Amino acid sequence: MNQQNPGNGNYRNAGRKMGSSNKFTKEAQENLQAILVENFEKLERLMNALPPDERIVHLKNFAKILVKGNDETSTGVKEVIFEQLLPHYKKMGQYLSHVDPDRKIREARQYLQLLNPQQIQEIIVDMNKRQNIKMY
Repeated sequence: MNQQNPGNGNYRNAGRKMGSSNKFTKEAQENLQAILVENFEKLERLMNALPPDERIVHLKNFAKILVKGNDETSTGVKEVIFEQLLPHYKKMGQYLSHVDPDRKIREARQYLQLLNPQQIQEIIVDMNKRQNIKMY
């Protein structure tokens, strides 16, 4: 089915012209970011209200946000999220102590799946340094 577009006669070439700015302007993105930042600033209080085993799940969901996207808006939002949740990520070991061993393994695997091989290697090197283990 070949539909015609009255604007330029060809449906395939309809839409905005290449190189023109999207209707979702920078101003709209900044307004959206301001709203998100305002709400994300409550994250630490909300996380403190959760039991440790639920914090693990929610921190994992936010970790997915933190590792994706690098446009200016998502970078600003990620900074706020990271700032609010860093104390909780640092306490991850304490939170994991509240769950059974099988779930600890599942959660750790799911976190590792969010990282690229270089990031995983950096974690292993850091863990080895902390435990004074030499890798040959």
